[in-house]
Amino acid sequence: MKVQMDSGSFSDPKTLKEVLDDLIKSQGWGTKISEQTVPEIWEEVVGELIAKSARITKVSNKKVFIETASSTWRAELMLRSGDIIAKINKHLGAEVVNELIIKLV
Repeated sequence: MKVQMDSGSFSDPKTLKEVLDDLIKSQGWGTKISEQTVPEIWEEVVGELIAKSARITKVSNKKVFIETASSTWRAELMLRSGDIIAKINKHLGAEVVNELIIKLV
């Protein structure tokens, strides 16, 4: 059996980050990975006060599911939902979220 090496394959090596970025892009995982980042940036986006009163329970299909025990905070989040979505998407550099689902618990 004959094995032939492509001499050009080592001339331009990729970094591990580039390889992983290519894999994520080719598999269509980018949005899913970005969605899972939303809870990590929640306090930065909404501020400490809101983050303490409203918590993310799930992020799926561009929707952020939020629970709060206060009807006042629910109303406030609903009023600010457009701004919050815009801030999340700006922070992540893509349209990752298009809806907030706010549940009173």
